Amino acid sequence: MNINIDNIIRAINTVSNWINYLTGAGTPYPVGYNIICLTKRCNLRCKMCNIWQESSPNVDALNARLIAETISNSHILQRMPIVSFTGGEPFLRTDISEIMREIFNKTNIKKIVIATNGVLTNKIIKDLTEVLNKDSSVDKRIHIQISLDGIGDVHDRIRGVKGTFERVNSTIKKLKDLKAIYKNSLTIGILGIYQFENKNDFKSLYQYASDNNIDFGYGIIINTEYNKVETSEYNRDLLKTAIARTGLNGLEKNIKETLEGWLTAEQKIEKMQCFAGYNSVFWETNGDIYPCHNSSHLSSFKMGNILENDFDTIWKSRNANLVRQKVKNCTIKGDCMLGGCNISSQKVQYCIPHYLLKFLTAGRFDLYKHLGYY
Repeated sequence: MNINIDNIIRAINTVSNWINYLTGAGTPYPVGYNIICLTKRCNLRCKMCNIWQESSPNVDALNARLIAETISNSHILQRMPIVSFTGGEPFLRTDISEIMREIFNKTNIKKIVIATNGVLTNKIIKDLTEVLNKDSSVDKRIHIQISLDGIGDVHDRIRGVKGTFERVNSTIKKLKDLKAIYKNSLTIGILGIYQFENKNDFKSLYQYASDNNIDFGYGIIINTEYNKVETSEYNRDLLKTAIARTGLNGLEKNIKETLEGWLTAEQKIEKMQCFAGYNSVFWETNGDIYPCHNSSHLSSFKMGNILENDFDTIWKSRNANLVRQKVKNCTIKGDCMLGGCNISSQKVQYCIPHYLLKFLTAGRFDLYKHLGYY
């Protein structure tokens, strides 16, 4: 984690989370992640996901004004300088540029992260240009995280629509052109999901990212209601298959080591402390508030709805505290902690003891590695 003022403030706020987690006193702050699902609509037909089949009477209920005012009026959310958009496909929202401008203009948010499939090339470039033209500054940034699971036909087969890779490739090229204009105000990364369909071609994603000089991250399928596979056994078999491969070197060796860490982590997961609902929060498209993305299909984990109450009232409510107690005994953390989105938020929560122990042991002890986070 980079050492800067925002990260120092986030680290300090993790102390409040520990106090609330252990004693129930005080107020926790979602400094790990704040994710907003802008839409369930999607323009792809991915093999591992069925979110595009989702239908809801309250589709896209979170408009630009509501999102910005909810954040700006919240003493709690103001502690978090980053907000993330997910979906569905966020760029299917016709008002996504308005949402970004409202957030930058009316809140203290300094960074917006958008997870996208990268298919809507022209709209992505148009929307970003509109925002960057008006809000480009040294302390306001947009990070575009593009889903890419393989090169050429491999990606097309996984994503269920022919020609998807070429459209994503075009988007990345145009984003790089845009980044050349707006420098640090725009960053680009790709995220690959490791699965049986791409296990023999995954190294090529590393090379693609390297050739394009963009960030690369990867994960494994997580068990949510939108996934078509039962992930516990699927992931276990996938990891064992990958680790059994021979001749791994260079970039593939890095992948192997990470997958070995995930498989080993299965033995540690039951002992891991999950801080969803303490240092993370997830907004559903209809305004429902949940501790995390992976619990958003479980009605018993609903904390409240921002169309009915303000965020701080929900976050401090008796019901929210009851949900946090359920988080401590959550039965789905085996998947989400296995290379899932909660890993990054948990690392934030443990950042103070991690760096303190690293300092005291002259770098010999790595708490993150000990806990199975990598």
